[in-house]
Amino acid sequence: MPRSSKPETVLEKSHTDDASADLAETRAAATLVRGIRVLEAFRSSDNGPLANKEVAERTGLPKATVSRLIHALADMGYVAIDPKSGGYSLAPGVLSFAHIFLSRLDVRLQIRPLMQRLSAPPGATLLLAVRDRFQMTTVEAMESDPGFQLRAWVGASVPIALTASGHAYLAGLLPTTRTLLLQKMSTQHADGWRGINKNIDRSLRSVAANGYCFEQGEWKRHVSEVAVPVVLDANRDNVLSFVCGGPPKVLPEKKLEEMGLEMVDCARELERFFKREL
Repeated sequence: MPRSSKPETVLEKSHTDDASADLAETRAAATLVRGIRVLEAFRSSDNGPLANKEVAERTGLPKATVSRLIHALADMGYVAIDPKSGGYSLAPGVLSFAHIFLSRLDVRLQIRPLMQRLSAPPGATLLLAVRDRFQMTTVEAMESDPGFQLRAWVGASVPIALTASGHAYLAGLLPTTRTLLLQKMSTQHADGWRGINKNIDRSLRSVAANGYCFEQGEWKRHVSEVAVPVVLDANRDNVLSFVCGGPPKVLPEKKLEEMGLEMVDCARELERFFKREL
């Protein structure tokens, strides 16, 4: 009497179902990544809504894919579609993520009174920044002169490789972690990496000797800044940058050094507070 083939059929069906499920999950993950790329296409420097073609160029996605994703994001409240031009812009829904993230940053509450007691001159801006890939993003800011535009609003970003903010962050990392990040950044700034790396080395030596580093117009001619790393855990996984920036006439080298020393004291106070909380 021939053996039944049902067990093999069931087994084969199970493998087929698993493969289909894996494929569906892979496609869903790819769609999610593309949706995030669309959201990242919007910039603070945009003068108005973006056309489908602009989003497609910035993301490298086909126009039809962009249109499909935009409408899905609009349904979720993350993108707004202009009824007249048909252009796209971010919608208030994206703020919910920022609110959740910022509300969990207890360090913002602790650093604000420290910012207030510093002798920052009129026209200077104090800020706290965290790493976001190859950039430092502001999570708290205090401006003594709102008329000076330092891109210091919460959510604004500056490059790690080119700023005192980024160099202070690098100085706060473990050497092995820093080396890996520098290797990755070197591919992002391949053309001018030799000069950039020289400036980073100078900043690392300054932090080691003084606790702070500063830049005078290297990133932007009209901006001088001094920065201090804030290390909130023993493993150096949670490193932030405490920064003071402003026009060179407001922050000459002597004032940068004075602010740096004051900010080092504040950073150490923050670190002691959070180590007690652990």
